[in-house]
Amino acid sequence: MNIQKLNAAIEDLRTNLGAGLLATDIFDSAEHQSIAGWNSNPQACAVFGQITEGMNNALSESGFPTLGKYYLLNLVSNKLVMVIPMGEYQWGMLMDKTQVSLGLVLNIALPKAISAFEEAFIG
Repeated sequence: MNIQKLNAAIEDLRTNLGAGLLATDIFDSAEHQSIAGWNSNPQACAVFGQITEGMNNALSESGFPTLGKYYLLNLVSNKLVMVIPMGEYQWGMLMDKTQVSLGLVLNIALPKAISAFEEAFIG
């Protein structure tokens, strides 16, 4: 994993989402430890790591397909969580929906983030 590229991807995300991005962490899927982030929240890494594991287990046990490229959680107080699971790592984001539109998140920020995340794997 290229940490320098991850940090550049986080800066790009901050530019794309502006005040709409409240926090973000890229963390290890096994240990749920942050390896790069902005306004990091270790507890959130642990919780969302467990949520991702739980969802994958529940989907598998139900005979459903596993998670795709991302999942969204619509929270109270106009907050939105997006998690991009990618093998050994996950990228979690907390956003304020009053500051950023879902269209911007899904059509601009998400594709750029996934591309940058994949590139950081390559090195």
